Amino acid sequence: MSDIKVSRVLFEFETIIKDHSFYLEELENMVSIPDFDVDKAERVIKRMRRLRRTLRGVSQ
Repeated sequence: MSDIKVSRVLFEFETIIKDHSFYLEELENMVSIPDFDVDKAERVIKRMRRLRRTLRGVSQ
């Protein structure tokens, strides 16, 4: 595997991890509010699932 390809994969992986961490933090903040927005939480979870699928594609 070339250095360029490895660098690209590592960059994508790092981006996915950062996005996932951001979404997880967002969910944690939302559930700390007594009457949090369930619809917004579902949208965040969908984004996290997309990231998981993307991660599976990058790792192959």
